[in-house]
Amino acid sequence: MGVVAMLETITGEIIATEIEMTRAAFTGAIMVIEGNNDEKFYKKFVDKNLCHIVVAHGKHNALQSIEILNSNKLPGVLAIVDSDFWRIEGLPELPGNIFITDTHDSEGMVFCSEAFDRIVKEYCSKRKISKYDNLRYFIYDKSRPIGYLRLASHQSKLGLVFNDLDYKKITDKGTISVNIDSLVNHILHLTKENMKRQAVRQVDLSSKTILNSYNKTIRGKGQYDDKDLCSGHDIIGLFARGLRKLFSSLQATIANKENIEKIFRLTYDLNDFLNTELSASIVRWEQNNPKYKILKTMKNGNYCEQMHAL
Repeated sequence: MGVVAMLETITGEIIATEIEMTRAAFTGAIMVIEGNNDEKFYKKFVDKNLCHIVVAHGKHNALQSIEILNSNKLPGVLAIVDSDFWRIEGLPELPGNIFITDTHDSEGMVFCSEAFDRIVKEYCSKRKISKYDNLRYFIYDKSRPIGYLRLASHQSKLGLVFNDLDYKKITDKGTISVNIDSLVNHILHLTKENMKRQAVRQVDLSSKTILNSYNKTIRGKGQYDDKDLCSGHDIIGLFARGLRKLFSSLQATIANKENIEKIFRLTYDLNDFLNTELSASIVRWEQNNPKYKILKTMKNGNYCEQMHAL
């Protein structure tokens, strides 16, 4: 059985059982997160001696495990999940130990922070970016078509696969503008290839069907906030694409999505995280559950009090 197939057999019940077994040997806080990249991101801010991180391998598993653990009244457990399109569609009623990212996902939080400014200063050409009044807004603007297609897939239940999205195949190198037809055809190919790998029944899906759903979503769009619509993976993928010519002259071996995502994670620090609503929510949870601690403290032993006055 392949790794992907094995991960698909993991359920919220399995994660809940893992957490209950962890609780038997560990008295500290337990934080549930969606995936391995989330673990790389959040572990920088977590006091590892006082908090144990559990990867749920999916948002549904994380939410389901917390539901089970709450019904069993297991103390000291919380989860962090991506907000995805919740702020666009309406936030669900969540228990007090489930928290969401300030933006579509954790990568989007980094993009909105001062870490992005530090990365721009380090890797971008001053001359090349001088023509942009707001580089962050420019990248959001280029990311929107992918965000709308993701939203269309979600709302129309198309089941499109965006993993392994090759931004080179869908954009113009000189402008990083997304070509909609290329995007739709590329996503259709990725989706069908995924169906073959998973040996699932091929659904009747065509580029016309996808494009119609996309256009319907665009026509019915509201005043969506870019932070809620655009996936951080797409934002960083397009930014990495731009670093090869538009914003800088980096080689593709450096300016690839995986490497730039890693640079974003490394550049984003505790101060940046403590300036988010997510961290404020965790601080309030700690105050309401004084036996448990999640976050590291600042060097002076205090949190960023000006942001978290409660």
